[in-house]
Amino acid sequence: MSLSTPKRLFVVVVAGLAFVSYLGMRDTVQVECELPRKDVRAIISGLEEWSAPKLFRHIEIERGRDGLVFGSMREPGGHWSVTVFTNQTGVWKKCGWCLLGEDKGEPSVVAL
Repeated sequence: MSLSTPKRLFVVVVAGLAFVSYLGMRDTVQVECELPRKDVRAIISGLEEWSAPKLFRHIEIERGRDGLVFGSMREPGGHWSVTVFTNQTGVWKKCGWCLLGEDKGEPSVVAL
């Protein structure tokens, strides 16, 4: 038994839509400050990862002092990869990165 052409086309379209929706939902981003959507996208694209890039990342973005923005990404083994950004010329630039480890809910520096 073989599927007819319209049924095959329907299956391909449904699979394509499922794949596109999967790509749109793969990251969880929590923004804890007032930033425009384009700035959030620029920061997410500039995040540095300690481990290999992966799907379904958990990302937190928060504003620090002196115009700094911290982008934190959850890593395996209870670690957080933190990238520091600054925006002095209208472009978000990385100015630091560190890997933090969690110890009973309190972060501690693992590597710089």
